[in-house]
Amino acid sequence: MKPVRLAATASLAVVVGGCLPPPPADKAAGGEPSPQEVLRERVAALEEEVARLKEAHAQEKSASSGVQQGLEGLAVETDELRQQLRKQQGTLEVVQHKLERLSERERRIYEDVDARLRKLESGEGGDKQAASEDGAESLAAKVANAGSAQKAYDLAFARIEGNEYQQAATAFKTFLETYPDSELAPNARYWLGEAHYVLREFEQALVEFNRVLKDYPDSQKAPAALLKIGYSFFELEEMDNARQALTRVRERFPDSSEARLARQRLNRMEGGD
Repeated sequence: MKPVRLAATASLAVVVGGCLPPPPADKAAGGEPSPQEVLRERVAALEEEVARLKEAHAQEKSASSGVQQGLEGLAVETDELRQQLRKQQGTLEVVQHKLERLSERERRIYEDVDARLRKLESGEGGDKQAASEDGAESLAAKVANAGSAQKAYDLAFARIEGNEYQQAATAFKTFLETYPDSELAPNARYWLGEAHYVLREFEQALVEFNRVLKDYPDSQKAPAALLKIGYSFFELEEMDNARQALTRVRERFPDSSEARLARQRLNRMEGGD
């Protein structure tokens, strides 16, 4: 009986063994990854790479959108700046035109001042210098309350044109006290000195002309102020100082009309033509 049982058991084992699934093939002999496992790892790596590329692309798209918005903003700002520049250029041209007209007007007065001074020295026109104290105070109030630097300046300059030098001195002094930072201040300081010069108040004229050179060295009135410093020293009979100032006019402003006038006065001082 035992041999029969053993044979039956052996047969059953053979049948059962043939029905079992094969062992896993993930690992090759020796523990190396199987081709299927390698493939799965490669797929997983590719999926990670695709995800990374998608994220990078999204970030680049977002950054590109931000750059585009920034460029559009810069374009708008540039257009606004261009418009502001055009407006400023237009305003500058208007101011320059006004200054040119003012310079031409003052040039005519400047060229006539010496002739007026000679008339005053001969006794002509003296009545126009006798401005009353009340009149001077009234003019000062008008200048101070003119409402703008240009209107105040015009009020004062009208006294120069009218040979009213005492009132002109009062008016320009008030102007400088009221509008010390005005672009017309260099001219006002010069004409204040000119008024004192015509009134033969040469020491005070020197003070004002020197203020022009000190406070406004690049002003259009600098050549004229330096010339009148020489003239004032000449009238005070300080010939060395006069000669020095007139020589500086010729050296610093050689092509100006003031240089020509300085040369004429120097020739006169030396007994020349």
